[in-house]
Amino acid sequence: MTKTIKDFQSTDVDETTAEVPQMMTNVVTKVQTTVALPKIVLENPNGTSHRLVVYNHEGWNPTLDLSLTDLVQARAGLNGIAKNIAGGLHGSAKLLIVAPTEKLAFANGTGTFAYVRNDFVPGVDDITVDLGNTRVFLTVDPADIPVEKGYRRLHLDGGSLYAKSWEPVFTARDDDPWTYWYCRAMSATLEGHNVSISIGPKMLDDAKAVMAVVQSDDPAVANEARLYAGRVSSRFGSAVKAQASEMAAVANETGVAPVVAASDLDVPLQSGGFISLKRYTPLVPIYLANASGMQLRARFLTADNDIARLAMAQAIRDNGFVVVLK
Repeated sequence: MTKTIKDFQSTDVDETTAEVPQMMTNVVTKVQTTVALPKIVLENPNGTSHRLVVYNHEGWNPTLDLSLTDLVQARAGLNGIAKNIAGGLHGSAKLLIVAPTEKLAFANGTGTFAYVRNDFVPGVDDITVDLGNTRVFLTVDPADIPVEKGYRRLHLDGGSLYAKSWEPVFTARDDDPWTYWYCRAMSATLEGHNVSISIGPKMLDDAKAVMAVVQSDDPAVANEARLYAGRVSSRFGSAVKAQASEMAAVANETGVAPVVAASDLDVPLQSGGFISLKRYTPLVPIYLANASGMQLRARFLTADNDIARLAMAQAIRDNGFVVVLK
């Protein structure tokens, strides 16, 4: 019998003697189409730092449970957890299905469908996805399974999985290991392990957005709204960086620093009037909203100088955003 996350949840086990879930038992053609949801909380244990914790069992076992500590790990872990809560995660820890399983029933279903982990064993870790009256058998070609510790993206072609020849193996050693930790967090939850994500000041609003998904009556819709706000925020962040880089380049070429008047740093407030970015430092979040009232992820100045403030101010005005005071 295939164990699910729910099998590991308990409220009456002494933390000092609680059994720790082991790796998912290998069973030929395991059937798994849904993922039981664990307990998720945003904690502030010492009054200063925060952590978002996914509890699949009571207590903490450092030999099995996963701690995500740096910024890249935290961002990736939060997205993996949100995807699980929104019902977008299926399959097993070794074969993470991240697309709607209904695509398996489409004669011409294509696109990114799953991630396979390096320890997947064909004939042992195969799964069968239940699509109502139809069951679809899924395995992975040995040639597509990573040799080194990591994950490879798999695509779908009419009910079969394959990796494109140029697809990389995502590992913890990548220059940008986001995808690895994204998959790592999802695998850990499917294996029934706890996952702790360290939340610094710049990640607190991201964590609160994930908790809003957890607490929503419709997590799938709430997560789509979270992702959309994140995309808008990322595009805005890229625009700010481009503005700052252009100003710095001009200053370097001409040897003349830009002249920034006090009024250049004034940006509109949602409540009316203006506020100067002079009052902000890189440690103080800037909350923005677009014309429709949608709030962006908290933004921060990239540096404590007027070029960074001017770049932010120009991007705010160019996009028609307003500052929200909290």
